[in-house]
Amino acid sequence: MNREEILRFARRLLSQGSFEGGALGYAFLTSSPAWREHGGQLVTFAGVRPGDRVLDLGCGPGVSAFGMLDRVPDIEVVGLDFSHMMLHIAEHLRRREPLGSKVSFVRADAARLPFPDRSFDAVVGHSFLYLLSEPHEVLAEVRRVLRPGRRCAFLEPSDEIFRTIVPLEIYAMAPQDPRFVLAMMLWRVYSRSYGRFDEDRFASLFKGAGLTLVDCRRTLAGLGFFGVGERPEERRAS
Repeated sequence: MNREEILRFARRLLSQGSFEGGALGYAFLTSSPAWREHGGQLVTFAGVRPGDRVLDLGCGPGVSAFGMLDRVPDIEVVGLDFSHMMLHIAEHLRRREPLGSKVSFVRADAARLPFPDRSFDAVVGHSFLYLLSEPHEVLAEVRRVLRPGRRCAFLEPSDEIFRTIVPLEIYAMAPQDPRFVLAMMLWRVYSRSYGRFDEDRFASLFKGAGLTLVDCRRTLAGLGFFGVGERPEERRAS
């Protein structure tokens, strides 16, 4: 391994360790109504329809998966994460959800998805891509497991600059949802060292993976960024 490969490997180990050790705190912060609502929006951006099969990458404790079922109940969601503790919490929460039977969880590396080609109608991720040292490898896998003509959607931290840690509109939510405000503050601070997103970054990553950028828009008062890609339809030989 060369120096760059060693640094990437070390960063990955540190990231995995932090999510194992911080799983309970992360689950507490993300169990807010607003987090669930924004995670649920991913199915809208991904064009999910009743009967679809959805892969949720970096699912953590499963809050986004449950939020997606709030919007489109008649779907199957497969949540994938590398953290044992996150998945343990997700499974515990799943049993308390009215539609929990429509969700299953898998522990695996997103760069080596254990699924056949064209096995999902949509692939989504909330606060996932920005943590990866090699996001292009994961997006290549996303393209592989997506059915042609279907979409992936990711909600990532935005590169927008604010005068305060988070926008004032987010601070204003504190009386109703203090956990969400705290989560957004930590998200903003944490993303500084990992890298944030704008339209150009989404476009470059999607293009490199053979995906077409179809939509990009800011959310959370500019704090977050939705990026939507599509696997092109395949041309039939004449």
